[in-house]
Amino acid sequence: QMSGYEVCTKIRETYSRTALPIIMVSAKSAPRNVVEGLEAGCNDYVSKPFDRLELLARIHTQLRVKEASRAEVENVKSMRLLQRLLP
Repeated sequence: QMSGYEVCTKIRETYSRTALPIIMVSAKSAPRNVVEGLEAGCNDYVSKPFDRLELLARIHTQLRVKEASRAEVENVKSMRLLQRLLP
C-alpha cells in the first residue's frame, strides 16, 4: 500500500509537472502535509472539505498552465526550424 505522497513521487519519475498536473486532495490540512505534498511533486494541494468552485478553478488553472507550456515548447520548436531554414 502506497501513500498519496508516494504515488505522486512515483508518477513524477515518468511525467513532469507540466506534462501531467497533479492536484492532491487530502483530509490532512496541516502546513507540513501541504509542504510534503508539494515536495512529492503535486502542482497544488487542496484540503477537505473543499469548495467545489475553488477546486474547479484550481483545475482550470493547471490546465491553462499546461497549455501555455505546450504552446511555448511548440514556439521554440518553430523558431529553431525557422533558424535552420532561413539564412
